[in-house]
Amino acid sequence: MREITSLIMQPFYLAPAMAYSVMTLILLLLPMPKGRVWHEYRKGYPYILAAFLVMLVLTGMHSITPPPESGASNLIVLMIAFYQAILFGMGMVKILQPQSRTKIFVIHLVVVGMATVAVIPVFLFGQQLLKDIFFWTYIAAYVGLIVYYTRVWSALWKRVVTQVDSYYDEDMKSRLKWLKRLMIAVMAVGVMALVTSIWISLTPIFVSTYTICYAYFLACIIRFTMTGDFLLKAVDDQAFAAPLQTDLPSEDTPKSTEQNAVQEQMQMMARESQLKLALDEWVATKQYADTERGVDEIARELGTNYAALRQYFQRHQGTTFRSWRTDLRLEEAKRLLVEEPNLSLNDIMDMVGFNDRGNFYRHFQKKVGCSPSAYRQGKR
Repeated sequence: MREITSLIMQPFYLAPAMAYSVMTLILLLLPMPKGRVWHEYRKGYPYILAAFLVMLVLTGMHSITPPPESGASNLIVLMIAFYQAILFGMGMVKILQPQSRTKIFVIHLVVVGMATVAVIPVFLFGQQLLKDIFFWTYIAAYVGLIVYYTRVWSALWKRVVTQVDSYYDEDMKSRLKWLKRLMIAVMAVGVMALVTSIWISLTPIFVSTYTICYAYFLACIIRFTMTGDFLLKAVDDQAFAAPLQTDLPSEDTPKSTEQNAVQEQMQMMARESQLKLALDEWVATKQYADTERGVDEIARELGTNYAALRQYFQRHQGTTFRSWRTDLRLEEAKRLLVEEPNLSLNDIMDMVGFNDRGNFYRHFQKKVGCSPSAYRQGKR
């Protein structure tokens, strides 16, 4: 009966191995973007590829020799769960923060490998009590690993969101939703692995779940190579940590003579006059609708830097650059709602520079006092 069950399940175990073969081939052939901001990601890409190669080997072995109905099968499921958690963790870190070091993940891989080799003889030849002790110790270690990675991912996620929001000086969470969904999927697979290692009959569901999750991971990697510039610009160490120079004299600068003070004041007025002209041109060409450039990049295009731009808006506008830009976007949205009745609300949202429908509605409601659709209806 056991042989018949194994024969029936053979195609099922073979399907994930074939899927990983295809996914690994796609990763091998996937072209890497060029540019300085992609440098660290290209260095970390082999770690992601290694994750798929290891899972290909594990699922391949599983398809050739499905585990017997014994305690060893629980160990095999746990081993696969350990490796998928570590490799998923490494891959997520390399996407969220490519310059991060992965030494801790390598250490985890080595320790898990050594521990697995050490306990295999126990599961094959040991007493049942000893098997139970080792099994539940393994379970406890796995739970600890999942808790640790969840904390690492959460802290890293918050850091990345802060960096992206600060770099672009606007709410960019909607652009990162797919990464958050991926993290949730990874944690769900981890929990599923834990349950399956205890109730081994759920192995088919577990194998299907983590194969689907890896397929989604692959889709996210492909998407990242096409649209990840906005994230890498924000988290890049050199770009993000670059010191901002201010046009104003430092407090440590000796007091200037009256003549020098007048000259500095005139120079500052000239710079601000040039900045005003540059801003007028920036508004006229509707560059405020562009969400792909960070505020420091915009400042450089305007002939200044972020610190000076911020000070200009504080002195002359009584607001922040972010609020001023949002108002421009909302004014353009109001114009399009009235003058372009055939445009959908989503089209208008994209055209004026909002990344998220909820964010657009919230700002519009706060500024105008009604929803975009109500505003359009009221102007007819």
